[in-house]
Amino acid sequence: DGFASANQSVQLTLTQPAGGVICNAACANTVGAVLNLDNGGATTRNTGVTGAFTVFVGGDFSIAANQAAGLYTAQFDLTAVYP
Repeated sequence: DGFASANQSVQLTLTQPAGGVICNAACANTVGAVLNLDNGGATTRNTGVTGAFTVFVGGDFSIAANQAAGLYTAQFDLTAVYP
């Protein structure tokens, strides 16, 4: 969630995880990942009269049939540029 002045356009930039992968503890196992913004990948949000906006990030993941179970994580950046 973000907040800007009312009726503003906010530009979004999503930076993918390093190497295009998410990994488990110590990166012993990896999964290919391509992250996507909601709204069909739209990179602009309009704040409306309240100034509030919401952005969701999802992804497409390449999970192998014998992928090790566990928690897979990665860092990515979502930058919002306000006018």
